[in-house]
Amino acid sequence: MKKEFETLEIEKILKEIEKYIKTTSGYNLIKNISTFSNLEKIQNEYSKLHEIIYVIDTYNDIPLSSELNIYECLKSAKKGSYLDEYSLNLIKNELILVKEIISYFKVVTEEIPNIRYVISKIKTNDNLIDLIDSKIDIENNIKDNATSKLKDIRNNLKSIDNEIHKVINNLVKKYSDILIGDNYVLREGKYVLPVSTFKKASVPGYVLDVSDSGQTSFIEPTPIIELENNRRIYELKEKEEINSILKELTIKVLKEEELLLTNNRIIGQLDLLVSKAKYAKEIKATIPILSNKQEICFYNARHPLLALDKVIGNNFILNEEHPLMLISGPNAGGKTVALKTVATLTYMVKLGLAIPVDENSKVGYFNRIFIDIGDNQSIENNLSTFSAQVNDLAVILKLISSRDLVVLDEICNGTDPKEGDSLAIAIVRYLLSKKCIALVTSHYPLLKKYGLSNQKVVNASFIFDQEKLEPTFKMTFGISGKSFGFLIAKKFGLNGNIVNDAMKIYKKNYRSETDLKIEQLEKLESELQFKEEQLNKKENELSSLEANLTIKEKKISEKEEKLRNKKIDELDSLIENKIDQMNDIYDDFIQNKKNLKEAEKNIENLSLAKKVNQEFKVGDFVYNKELNIQGKIKEINKNRIIFTSDDGFTLSCLKDKLEIIDPPKKPLKAIHDVDKEFLNQTVLSSSLNLVGYHIDEGLNALDDYLDKCILKNLKEVRIIHGYGSGQLKTAIHNHLKNIKFVKSFRLCNELEGGGGATLVTLK
Repeated sequence: MKKEFETLEIEKILKEIEKYIKTTSGYNLIKNISTFSNLEKIQNEYSKLHEIIYVIDTYNDIPLSSELNIYECLKSAKKGSYLDEYSLNLIKNELILVKEIISYFKVVTEEIPNIRYVISKIKTNDNLIDLIDSKIDIENNIKDNATSKLKDIRNNLKSIDNEIHKVINNLVKKYSDILIGDNYVLREGKYVLPVSTFKKASVPGYVLDVSDSGQTSFIEPTPIIELENNRRIYELKEKEEINSILKELTIKVLKEEELLLTNNRIIGQLDLLVSKAKYAKEIKATIPILSNKQEICFYNARHPLLALDKVIGNNFILNEEHPLMLISGPNAGGKTVALKTVATLTYMVKLGLAIPVDENSKVGYFNRIFIDIGDNQSIENNLSTFSAQVNDLAVILKLISSRDLVVLDEICNGTDPKEGDSLAIAIVRYLLSKKCIALVTSHYPLLKKYGLSNQKVVNASFIFDQEKLEPTFKMTFGISGKSFGFLIAKKFGLNGNIVNDAMKIYKKNYRSETDLKIEQLEKLESELQFKEEQLNKKENELSSLEANLTIKEKKISEKEEKLRNKKIDELDSLIENKIDQMNDIYDDFIQNKKNLKEAEKNIENLSLAKKVNQEFKVGDFVYNKELNIQGKIKEINKNRIIFTSDDGFTLSCLKDKLEIIDPPKKPLKAIHDVDKEFLNQTVLSSSLNLVGYHIDEGLNALDDYLDKCILKNLKEVRIIHGYGSGQLKTAIHNHLKNIKFVKSFRLCNELEGGGGATLVTLK
């Protein structure tokens, strides 16, 4: 399937997954990835992928990091080579990684049978970890105390090095009068004295080098030569002992070959699974339902290589009853992308990847995917586009079976239109007879008519915006699409007279009465589909408005309940206070034997109800001292007055609880008309500036603002509180914790405005 792999740009998809790979074994797996051979194996892979997605979403990321290529290491060791320090440390680190993976999954309590079965196959080996760790340090060097023999050798080497430094320093002092410079130098890793060439005979030793001028000779003194020779003997002993240690460790590793190979393979599989899961999250992919039937049921399918914010999803539903989809429509309208989307997603399923479709999408297993997309012109073989396509079609049609997917772009294009049209119909008939699943794009009129007359063919077209003269990339079903060649020609600057002349020629020669009737029917059907889409859109908007209204009603009920409870608490407090005062009057009367009438007068003054001497009328402004609420009278009902507060709430209370006040200088806030707010959909800022507000004022303004945000369905807003003393910020944060529809909040970062603002996420 090399051609399909290249045409569908599967390599680019794998490159995106590769970004998440953390292990050498995982990298090797994705580089050598192949399709699964049957539905059962794909189902097994999907089960593991589903579990791993859940695990990494619920818990921290799985510990996966290893550069070990165990196959190369063991291959080299089996040939008689010793594993070097670096390779041995990689083996040790991967054994430690196995312990971490096992510990990680012990914390996972949920049922993940498929992943647990995989994890059960890996084993650690503490003895091998400790052995390698006792011999090699983290910088990949053999430790001095790896063996007692190596320790003695290195101690001797240190002693010799100290002796060399001592001797060379003494020689510098001894021959200071004939040295060029005031110290020894290193030449080819050896300690030498830079001596005047004329006096070199004064220093016993070996002339190692001479300066370019010939005036300085670099002499390795005889005592140093003897020490260096002794040093080389110990270096050879050191190398021999290191090789012995590496040989011992290599033998230990080879004994654990099966364990190490299994661990490395499982780690690679886990790494690839996690990478698949992260890629699925990146492209918002889901795991489709696998079907035993030959069918494709992709809802809102998107091409994985197109940007999420630009790609438009489409539905593709093909099965035994409707095995072939015939797609038509304008050039550059999305037909080829549609073919590639279906073929690419089907190929991704064969690779065990999640695909960018909506939940409940379904797909069967296809043995092979045959593709003919793009310009097939072959200069090398002297073939035209048509000849090359027919050549490819001949191969495809010879091989296809009912278990295959066939995707053909611009079928039989590039020859005489009538002949090409006829060939296209014949090929479509053949595809239907083979009972394979197929998608075909074409502009041919006879083929489109054939599609409309055959119940097994799903007719689809891409909608073209005739007002804007541009494609919408949205598919519609049940009708064949026009090419809109004349409109597109006008858009791209072709002379208007030429286009008009072409339209006349077309109408005269190619439009029959049947064509006109079909066009009228298609136009009516297209209009009906458009109206249906508009109705669905309105229905969704109404559902959203209904949900927002429910939230608003709930908030209003909560506020009313809170206000009612506050009023009851204040009234209870007032009654308790009056009772205390009455008890005081009674005690004073008993103790002091005061006049009974005076006590009665004092008790009467304690009445909760005041005599109503004020004359209220609709439109007056009143104030309730107990509740600290003012408002405008809306209605008077005997001894009860209904007024609207400055917060827009309608309240009812007795006349004796109210006082007439002067109209406020600032007009009262308008009553919240929820319906009008929804209909008007006024623009609401995504940020609220509370700098300079007192805490109470700020919190009230915050509540009012967040209410509006819920109505507008804003999900993320910014509250600006400044730095200052931090009291306003603290009060806002404490207040946000108690608001039910606040999902989360945090201080803004540098790009969002810094710590002087808080970013609030709403449910």
